[in-house]
Amino acid sequence: MNKLNSIDYKYQIALINESKVNEGTNTVSPFKEYLKRAGRVKASTAFFGNIFGVKPILVSDRVGMNHAVEKAKGRRNSLIRLSQMVKETVEKPELQTCYILHADAKQEDIDLLVSKIKEAVPNFKE
Repeated sequence: MNKLNSIDYKYQIALINESKVNEGTNTVSPFKEYLKRAGRVKASTAFFGNIFGVKPILVSDRVGMNHAVEKAKGRRNSLIRLSQMVKETVEKPELQTCYILHADAKQEDIDLLVSKIKEAVPNFKE
């Protein structure tokens, strides 16, 4: 490896490490059965969560581990709480772009989350 490639590599690693501090992933999981299988929640928690409609709010840390940080009753309440968490954690929103990724979510849920985030943090960069 020549010196130029080595510098580029070190610079890229520094950028990645810097972005890990500033980027976060929050999610609401409706699939407690998969969380139970993966060992993220206890079997009793998954069972009663399904009965009572409790949705865990998960946060991914810098190394990619998921942690259940809160629970909300119902899908709508979990999405509203998720938008509040964005408001609480964002710094300098005018310099940031907020991306919403989903895995085949209902369009009404996506629209709700987008509108609640726009209400909570109106000055995200477009």
